Amino acid sequence: MDDNSSDSVLSPVEPPRGLYPGKLDEKGRLKVPAAFLKYFNELKADKLFVTSLDRRIAQIYTIATWRANEKLLAGFRANPTAAKNLAFTADWLGADSEIDGQGRVLFNTEIRKVLGLDGKGLHIRVVKPGHVEVMTDEIADARREAAAETCESDMEVMEMAGLQ
Repeated sequence: MDDNSSDSVLSPVEPPRGLYPGKLDEKGRLKVPAAFLKYFNELKADKLFVTSLDRRIAQIYTIATWRANEKLLAGFRANPTAAKNLAFTADWLGADSEIDGQGRVLFNTEIRKVLGLDGKGLHIRVVKPGHVEVMTDEIADARREAAAETCESDMEVMEMAGLQ
């Protein structure tokens, strides 16, 4: 069966797995790894929203995914202050973007400045469908160290939950 069969259209889009290296160019554009270009193309994601919610890690959302987040934030009643703060931060640091003809995504000046992205090694990974994280080497190193501290106990917990 080839990739154009009706079965492949009905199956979910497979995201790239793992951390991929990256770097912003002098104009603040991230060259998107080929696996991510394929992923965004399969999601039919022409438009993107690039932002940060925690002021540490950049987020690239497909517009469809970001619209769902906007709806959640606008209607969240359990803690409306948290929702308003996240929405404000997303708007402050965020901007609509697209993948250009050379496979690059533009990060606006404000997000680059606040997150310190210029001139740094970056790591890219899919978090959820339509949601990609972009973090600096420093953030990735801190996450690796934190995960290493509890790796053995985390594995035991997840094996008891069914991890194979």
